[in-house]
Amino acid sequence: MLDIRSRVPVRFTVFARFVLLAVAPALAAAQGPLDPPANGPRAVPHQVHALVGATVYPRPGERIENATVVIRGGSIEAVGAGVPIPRGAREYDAKGMHVYAGFVDPWVEVEAPRPSADAPGSHWSPHVIPQRSALEGPGVDAGSARALRKNGFTAAGISPVHPGKRAGGVFRGWSAAVSLAEPPEDRSLTRPLVYRPWVYHAVALERSRGGRDSVATWDTYPSTAAGAIALLRQVLSDAAWEQAEFEAGRVKTPSALSALYRTTEEPPLAISVRDELEAFRAAKAAKEFGRPFLIVGSGREYLRSASLRGALGEGAIVVTPLEFPKPPDVSSVGRQAEVDLRTLMEWERAPENAGRLVAAGLGVALTTSRLKDAGDFWKNLRASISRGLTPDAALAGLTTQPAKVLGLSDRLGEIKPGTIANLVIADGDLFAASGKDAAIRWVWIDGRRHEIEPVPVGIAGVWSLDVVGAAPLERALIIEGEPGKPKVKVRRDGKETACITQSLDGNRLSLVFDHGPLDGRHGLWTLSGTVMPGATPGAAPVLSGTGLRPDGSSFAWSAVRTGEVPKAEPAKAAGGPDAPAGDRAAGAFRVVEVAGRAVEAGTPEAAEIEVGADGAVRVRVNGVPVEITDASVEGMTVRYALDMDRLESRGVVRIEGVVAGDAIEGTITAPDGQVRRWRGVRVTGDERGPEPPPPAEFGTPMGPYAVAPGGLSAENVIIRGATIWTMGPRGVIERGVLAASGGKITFVGDAGEFDRWQGSRAGSWREIDATGKHVTPGIIDCHSHTSLTGTNETGQAVTAEVRMADATNPGDVNWYRQLAGGVTCVNTLHGSANPIGGQNVVQKLRWGCAEVDGMIFREAPQGIKFALGENPKSGNSEGSRVRYPQSRMGVEGIIRERLTAAKEYAATRGLPGARRDLELEALAEILSGDRLLHCHSYRQDEVVMLARVAREFGFRIGTYQHILDGYKVAEHVRDASGGGSAFADWWAYKVEVQDAIPQGPPLMHRLGAVMSYNSDDNEMARRLNTEAAKAVKYGGLTEAEALAFVTINPAKQLKIDRWVGSLEAGKDADIVLWSGNPLGSMTRCEATWVDGVPVFSLEADATHRAAIARERERIIQKILRQSAKDKGAGTPGGRGGKGGDTDAEKPDPPPDEPPPTRRGVLAGRGGWAFGEDDPTAYGAWRRHLDMLERGLDPWAVRAGECGCGEVHR
Repeated sequence: MLDIRSRVPVRFTVFARFVLLAVAPALAAAQGPLDPPANGPRAVPHQVHALVGATVYPRPGERIENATVVIRGGSIEAVGAGVPIPRGAREYDAKGMHVYAGFVDPWVEVEAPRPSADAPGSHWSPHVIPQRSALEGPGVDAGSARALRKNGFTAAGISPVHPGKRAGGVFRGWSAAVSLAEPPEDRSLTRPLVYRPWVYHAVALERSRGGRDSVATWDTYPSTAAGAIALLRQVLSDAAWEQAEFEAGRVKTPSALSALYRTTEEPPLAISVRDELEAFRAAKAAKEFGRPFLIVGSGREYLRSASLRGALGEGAIVVTPLEFPKPPDVSSVGRQAEVDLRTLMEWERAPENAGRLVAAGLGVALTTSRLKDAGDFWKNLRASISRGLTPDAALAGLTTQPAKVLGLSDRLGEIKPGTIANLVIADGDLFAASGKDAAIRWVWIDGRRHEIEPVPVGIAGVWSLDVVGAAPLERALIIEGEPGKPKVKVRRDGKETACITQSLDGNRLSLVFDHGPLDGRHGLWTLSGTVMPGATPGAAPVLSGTGLRPDGSSFAWSAVRTGEVPKAEPAKAAGGPDAPAGDRAAGAFRVVEVAGRAVEAGTPEAAEIEVGADGAVRVRVNGVPVEITDASVEGMTVRYALDMDRLESRGVVRIEGVVAGDAIEGTITAPDGQVRRWRGVRVTGDERGPEPPPPAEFGTPMGPYAVAPGGLSAENVIIRGATIWTMGPRGVIERGVLAASGGKITFVGDAGEFDRWQGSRAGSWREIDATGKHVTPGIIDCHSHTSLTGTNETGQAVTAEVRMADATNPGDVNWYRQLAGGVTCVNTLHGSANPIGGQNVVQKLRWGCAEVDGMIFREAPQGIKFALGENPKSGNSEGSRVRYPQSRMGVEGIIRERLTAAKEYAATRGLPGARRDLELEALAEILSGDRLLHCHSYRQDEVVMLARVAREFGFRIGTYQHILDGYKVAEHVRDASGGGSAFADWWAYKVEVQDAIPQGPPLMHRLGAVMSYNSDDNEMARRLNTEAAKAVKYGGLTEAEALAFVTINPAKQLKIDRWVGSLEAGKDADIVLWSGNPLGSMTRCEATWVDGVPVFSLEADATHRAAIARERERIIQKILRQSAKDKGAGTPGGRGGKGGDTDAEKPDPPPDEPPPTRRGVLAGRGGWAFGEDDPTAYGAWRRHLDMLERGLDPWAVRAGECGCGEVHR
């Protein structure tokens, strides 16, 4: 291993040595070698300080009352109760103060110059500049440093980005740990220190934004997250190769990659990600090359926190931002209808992120990064504490954990002898439930005090007032209010007047009041005075100063604090024990416990009962008002009935409760007579709302149709009496039986065979009577782009190194929708923008899988996407007309060139000094037969061209995709490839497909080519069974042959037919139960199993939909109430009282006309042109025609506001 300094270019090493000089002097020194000499008397700052009487938190989990902290020369000398104060120390009275180790922000982006792309040793990609250092720029600017100090931060890990903070690249350069001290005005004093010049390599999975010279400089690559991961992998591979070559003596000159050489003190890769999926993929890439790493999170890690622990390792630290989403705009019917459950839940759940990470066994290092307003930091942190982050974990996230990230645990993060004197002093416990009232008053950085907010003087109380020279009367100042914000009254002989103005600036009090209410002599009097401590320890403080009468004459006055202001007797709450008898039950009560169990939101028990003084009873369930019957209030007893059909349950339940003070207890009688006890508590003011908090767990993936915590498991299932389309040697079995266990099909046959077989089965089984129904293998989609975060890596013409497995999202709701259409397996492909695109991934639709890569079909052979025709030559994209290739000849040329390069590359593998090239590695696997080539192809000439190229290079094509002209050259498709995967009936949508015909795929099938139908589309994937039926309509195939186009044939094309594609004993239990013939247009998928796991059924779907509706309404009600509380009449989204398009904006109907019916509304939004007798269709037609005449798309309207009278969910 190398020394840390040996891996960077000479220029940077010299710079770093220069920087280290700033760290070398002892902090106690008044001057360092980088400081100029004093031109005059030398400034000698005080070196020894003592904070006395404070509550000190030396480290998370420890607390010392009445403690003293001694600072000497910038370091902590001593801390503890009873610590002696050194002679000559400057003492600070810290009674009532709370002292924490200085907070550390581990990720603060700072501008640093972008190295020249033409500099010797530069990387070919402008996004790879690991040789840069954050210290080459100005560091943390004064405004940012001030904002950080205001939040208690005393040190920061600075990460370089380009000037203007637009972007920073993928490999951004070295980060450093620096002091956030304000530079002293005296230039001869020590400047803010660099604590550590090499902390971590800043890395980000950043997409390119292009540029004026982007093509010439490769600035457009990577354009996707998968491309960024590919570049990350290649650079790490190249750095390892170059280091090995350098140590072997075969490379003499260091390059930009030298900064990434492995060393004995190896800093980690700090990888900034944009979502929870990128966190997994970044971790996987770093582990592949054995590099230490940490994740700079997105704030969405809570979505998969448990499995993230497995990816990062127990105790790994995640740099965690506290930026939360804004409340979704639900200010109108349409806006409520269009907001999805996932968005609502992300708003509600985001504050749980840090707490869930800690609960999962990970550490968090909190950062202000990503916050649009630094002033939100403490508000969001306290929200996190209220949602599961413990105060000790929060303190650790600001001290010990970020210090560990920066490699400075011995110098920062704790208050102990020898550590740097970085402290936070607050006037209360910042992390307590009441911490919102605490304020940071000072921070100490490098032993120097920085005032954040002056400590207000507490002067509340009754002060006996003496006016010099005035007649002896009873006079007093009655001072109330918060510290620093006094509210003052002047009392004279029992009469009082409130001051018109009052202000407290430090310890200086100023008052203006009208003397008239005191003695009838109107006029404004002014008092100004200073608060001084008593003459002796323990004596009452004194106020003294000067006053001015209305005539301008002055007088002296003084006041002595004599006691507290008497507290007013609180008003009796309505419904309390002292309320009038008729009002005792009045108030609002929240149900908190039923049958001895705490109530969770989202359940029918989460109710709030409001009893009016008039005896009216109102009930809300999960924040949504519900209709009740038989409501009554008799004394302290409240009764009502609730029809549970409204809550997706059955029958009428009767509720009775007896109010006792601030509690209510009673019984719930179910329709079957079962009685359960319940308990509630009174809520008032801010407590009102859709509480209790949301359910503790939210399932996977979070959002609609989530699988409950714990996941699904394979079941033992027997399906009897169905027509079974085996798609194998048994053909179609009428009234057959299928059994599956342990994720595999264990039996397929007729009833007689099953009777003989079932003697061998063991355990419990679920049996399904499927008489009159049909069973098929799971549908396989041979061409899918569902869930990809980037379909095309357009940054280069050849991107064979890019993997679609790095771009998929197993939580995309489209997977669930496709399961509802019987799809169980897909071939996820790169797009067609490149002659040679990225590597595909075959996936099983394991909805609800806990692991990010849990859907990958591990047994499936690897593949890659090529493309021919208009798309890869940029024929339809003016913006890409400068990228090679620009012709069909060029497409063939670049394919031949890259395959030739791959052949040469394969010949050198294993030789000394051979470099790994991820692009050529993938292409070489095509030549060796280890990777299937799937090619986007339309025209017959290009189909034949690729067949000839394959024959020339000695490989067989996996599939031709789309293959719309293939029927003209079917023998080439049959002989050169594993077949064609086509659209059923797409044609004429652009010039190169104008010869496509729907009879094409059946014709190729008749000539012996293996053919399949695919979707290439999220929506079409949901009805591939009816797409298959088109082979019967257009091609005259049998129904079994047609169904093979979406089952066994794509399985053969993907080389996975050993496991899936047919229903045979021993194969994976990927099964679909249909209501009728699977090719019928009216047939529904009733249930789907993947690996024997029941991932979809109509019954479960109905339950999901009811739960989705309840959860949506609960959260929407919560947002509406919060909006009303925060903005009064305003609405979310900053739209004021109207909140965008609302019903309130529509004119009322004329008074002489009845309210419009649904038919009338259809006539026009906000108008009443058609009456009650107009047919619905006619009204809709007129409305749409009117919109078309005005140039408007009738369908481009917000759900709930199109005029049909329906809210579309």
